[in-house]
Amino acid sequence: MRLHGATMFPHAMAFGAAAKTDYAEAFGRITAQESRALGVHWNFFPDADVNSNPANPIINTRSFGEDPQQVGDLVAAYIKGSRANGMMATAKHFPGHGDTATDSHLSLAQVTGDRTRLDSVELGPFRKAIAAGVDSVMVAHVTVPALEPDPNRVATTSPAIVTDLLKHELGFQGIVVTDALDMAGLTRLYSANIGRAAVEAFKAGSDLLLIPADLEASYNAVLEAAHSGEIPLARLDASVLKLLKAKASLGLNKARLVDVGALTEIVGKPENLAMGQQIADDAVTLVRDNGKLLPLKQSGTVNDAIPYQHVEEVRNGVVVVVLSEDVRTESGRALERAIKARVPDANVIYVDSRIAAALSEGILNAVDQAQVVIAAVYVVPTAGKAMKSANGLTNSVSLSDASGALLQTILDHAAQKTAVLAMGNPYVAQDFPATQSYLCTFSNASISEISAVKALFGEIAIRGHLPVSIPNIAQRGAGIERPPQVAEEGPQHAYTQAVRH
Repeated sequence: MRLHGATMFPHAMAFGAAAKTDYAEAFGRITAQESRALGVHWNFFPDADVNSNPANPIINTRSFGEDPQQVGDLVAAYIKGSRANGMMATAKHFPGHGDTATDSHLSLAQVTGDRTRLDSVELGPFRKAIAAGVDSVMVAHVTVPALEPDPNRVATTSPAIVTDLLKHELGFQGIVVTDALDMAGLTRLYSANIGRAAVEAFKAGSDLLLIPADLEASYNAVLEAAHSGEIPLARLDASVLKLLKAKASLGLNKARLVDVGALTEIVGKPENLAMGQQIADDAVTLVRDNGKLLPLKQSGTVNDAIPYQHVEEVRNGVVVVVLSEDVRTESGRALERAIKARVPDANVIYVDSRIAAALSEGILNAVDQAQVVIAAVYVVPTAGKAMKSANGLTNSVSLSDASGALLQTILDHAAQKTAVLAMGNPYVAQDFPATQSYLCTFSNASISEISAVKALFGEIAIRGHLPVSIPNIAQRGAGIERPPQVAEEGPQHAYTQAVRH
C-alpha cells in the first residue's frame, strides 16, 4: 500500500470474500519477498479484528470479515506465508477493534462486550495468530470495561490487558507494540503530561512505543522512570533483548544492506502481479441482480488515430458516475480506462461532496438518456478523517450527504438500469435499499477496479460471497454466482490501444 511498482493486492476483506486461505498465504509470501528485497523487515499486518459492527469507520475493509473462525484462518495463513519468507508479522489491534463505531485516531473508542463475547469473537483470531507464531501483537487504544474497569486506562496502558491477558493467559512471548501513541484515543488522557503515556504503555507490558506525540517528552519521561526505579531495569533489559533477538533472527547482525540490482528480479514479478489480479477477480461479489442489466455489452474498440489529434465523442449510452471523497485522487481512473476500452464513448463523470449539488442537474439529464448507468462508490476507511457531527469530530465510511443525495436521486430516476459498485465499504447499500444491481469489490485498489469492470461485462466468473452481513440487504455468505459470459481477448486488445494513445 505504500509503494508504487510492488505487487498490488486488494484490501483484506476481499480475501474474506474470495475465501481461500491459499490466497492469504500467497499475500504474506509475496509481500515478505518483495519487502525484504527492499530492506523492510517488519510488517504491521495482518489485521486480526473481527468487523462485527457495520458502522466501524476505521477497521471495515482492513478486516478479513465478521466471522471469527474465517478471520482467524486467514490471519494464520498470512502469518505462515510471511514468516516463511523472512518477514516479521503483527496481529492487530489487540484485544479487538472491530466492534466499535469510533475511530481511535480521533477519540476514545470502547468495546463493550462481556468476557464471554470477547472470548467467542474478538480473541479467537489472536489465539490463532499466536499459535501460528506471530512475531508481534499491536495493542489498541480502546477501553474494554470487561477487561479493565478503570475508565482512564485504554488497552495500551492496561497491565490487566497487556500482561495478564496477552502475555500470561494467551501465552504470547513475542514483541508487544503499541498503536501510534499520537492518536487522540490516547493523548486526550494524558494532555497534562504527554510523556506519561509512554511510561504507562511500557509499564503495562509493551516492548516498542510507536510514534509518541512528543518524542523528547516521552523519552525523558521513560528515562526518568527508569532512573527512579519506577521501571525496573530487568523489565527494560527484557524488552531490549527481545528487539535485539528479532534483529538477529532477520540476519541484520550479518548483512544490513540489500542488493539493489536484484530488485527488478524480485519486486513486481509478472506471476505475482497476476496473482494479485486473480484474487481481486475472485473477490467480486454480486449481492443483488435484477436480471435486466448484467452482463453489459461492449460497443466496439478504440480506433487508431494520429496521436494527440484524436477526439473521442462522448455519448450517454453508458454513463459512469464516480462518487469519491476527492475528484483529484486516482479513484476511478483505472475504472474509466477499463470501461472505455470496452465502450469508447462512455460518459464518465467524477463527483465529490463539494461539487455534487452543482453537477446534479447535468448528471441526471445524462442518466435519463442512458441505457446503462454505473455508480461507482469509493469509500474506504481512512485514519483520522474528521467530520463534524452533533457529538463533535467523528469519522465515517458512509457517503457524504451531498454525494449520497445524488446517488439516491440517480436510483429514483433509474434504479432498473443502474449498477452500483461498492469500491471499498460493502455496507454502503444499507443506506440505498432501492439498489437493484449491487456488486462489491471490498477494495479501491486499481486491480479491484479492473476486476469490477470484467465482472460487469461478463468476462470473469463471479464467485465471491459476502464475508460480512449488510443490514437489511444480505447476510454473510450471500453471493450470486455467475459463469463467465464472454471472452476477455477483445477488451484487452482495446485496452492496449487505449494506452498507446
